[in-house]
Amino acid sequence: MHCKRCDYPLWDMAARVCPECGLGFSPVDYEFVVNSVRFMCPHCRQAYYGTGEKGHLVPRRFTCVKCASAIDESEMLVLPTAGVSEVQTVGGVVAWRERAERGRLVSFFKAIGQAAFFPHRLARFCGQSARPLDACWFGLIVVVATVVLCVGWLGVLVTFFQGSRLGMQGNLMDMVALVWQGALWIALPTLAIAALTAAWIGSAQLILALKNPRPVSAAKTAESFGYAWGACFLMAVPCLGFYMIPFALIWVSVSAIVQLCVRHEVGAGRAVWAVLTLPLLLVVAMAGWIGLMIAMSS
Repeated sequence: MHCKRCDYPLWDMAARVCPECGLGFSPVDYEFVVNSVRFMCPHCRQAYYGTGEKGHLVPRRFTCVKCASAIDESEMLVLPTAGVSEVQTVGGVVAWRERAERGRLVSFFKAIGQAAFFPHRLARFCGQSARPLDACWFGLIVVVATVVLCVGWLGVLVTFFQGSRLGMQGNLMDMVALVWQGALWIALPTLAIAALTAAWIGSAQLILALKNPRPVSAAKTAESFGYAWGACFLMAVPCLGFYMIPFALIWVSVSAIVQLCVRHEVGAGRAVWAVLTLPLLLVVAMAGWIGLMIAMSS
């Protein structure tokens, strides 16, 4: 149970105001998996378990069996049930997983919002289950749409102007070549991003598993990166998207770091190390290659 504004953890808290941002809250405003949390009497800490809809108490108001105080669910302390991790208590849903019921377009944009602005919640909503192919399919759609809006329009313009120069003299083979050229403007960046993402997932998995006493699920790592690409939609601005690439990649990295922290229950330092190692190595290699080219040309 986290603050809906700043994501601060609100477990075992008697006050009904988030200490981080001051937003008021109540346990009744959250959804839980049935029997996954303990509602404790604020007077004697007697535990009760939610068996009703969305994991809430039935009835909501009653007399405590231990201290005989009249209590309401809204004033009770909340903690995960013993043996249940925080991730397993969340009753929310991943929007992309609900696309068959909610509609593909609505679910697509809601999933982008979850990945970009609420990666903590997205990771908790994924729970213990992992659907890496589902997440990677979502990430691929986002990348293709972003590439089309970011640079694809330029390819269309180039193809159009070259086609207009051919005029009526252009034959079928010329037109096919132009269409192929326009498609390459979209296909090549997409394939490059897909290949780099595969390498990114592999390097992150190796670092997360390094000297980790607990097994690290590769499926959860891949799922985290797949959904993290939802944040790259910042580049989907015609004419300006190209200049937003550095900011979008930083946003994608932050989303992946946050999700890995939650999914693998690792510290922020390890997650940052896992996500940023490969990009930093690529930057160093590129800088070295540019320096070498300058040195050789002088």
